Amino acid sequence: MDKEYYRLSTAKRYLELPLKSDSFNDIVSLAANICETPVAIISIIDDIQEHFLATLGTDRISQKLESRFCLKSILQDQVLTIPNLTKHKKFTTTDLAIGSPDILFYAGVTLTSPAGFSIGRLYVLDLKPKQLTKSQEYCLQTLAMQSINRLEQLLTVQKLQEHLKDDELFQKTKLEILLHSTNINLRVYR
Repeated sequence: MDKEYYRLSTAKRYLELPLKSDSFNDIVSLAANICETPVAIISIIDDIQEHFLATLGTDRISQKLESRFCLKSILQDQVLTIPNLTKHKKFTTTDLAIGSPDILFYAGVTLTSPAGFSIGRLYVLDLKPKQLTKSQEYCLQTLAMQSINRLEQLLTVQKLQEHLKDDELFQKTKLEILLHSTNINLRVYR
């Protein structure tokens, strides 16, 4: 099996988590404030679309993967910064397609699972050209790691809850068997 299969499986596991609508709002709010941008987004990218886990400055909840920008952006190891999209030959503002053609600035960090799969991104957008400082880039990378940590914590909680359900079912079945066998033993001794 190829790496993309495992990347998609990992992304799917995260997307199946029962996330609260505000699970990542603090992270996008911090990203926007630190980077001084009106828009911040945390997303997971599968083979069909980019799913927004949290947004600030846009009401979109997902976008189709018609844009080559989504897939190329998660292949970066470092912060990908495009100070002025109008001067960038590879991508245009239509590649970002978040509902505003006025986006001129992009800076994003790949969300990398503990197994090393690029499953999404944390990024900020602005209506004016700009450059992030090294400190802002570092903070964006730290917030991306916190996003993955939060996803992993939610995954662990889900697994524990499933284990507890399985254990409760096992204990109930064990009790029923014990009661049934006790019932049989009582009939034999009567």
